[in-house]
Amino acid sequence: MDTSVSALTEEHQEAMKTASMCDRRHRRLTLKAEQMKDAAVKALQAGNDGEARKLLEVKVKVLESAGASLRRAQINRALAAKLEEVLQAYW
Repeated sequence: MDTSVSALTEEHQEAMKTASMCDRRHRRLTLKAEQMKDAAVKALQAGNDGEARKLLEVKVKVLESAGASLRRAQINRALAAKLEEVLQAYW
């Protein structure tokens, strides 16, 4: 039983670590998308429509990645919560 509890504890810690990592990635990507939007505005002001369009297209993909990272963080937090419920039964 000790090995089961130990394994579940490790899984819980790993799920929380992964959720935290995904949260940080989400924040970085969201910030990058904001920077891309600002760069697109500057490109438009400089009359470079093509560059602005490219930046905005990439921005959309970056935001999609940020959303996926946020969903992974939420899923890992949910997993950690379930594991914590199971672990509490052992304590």
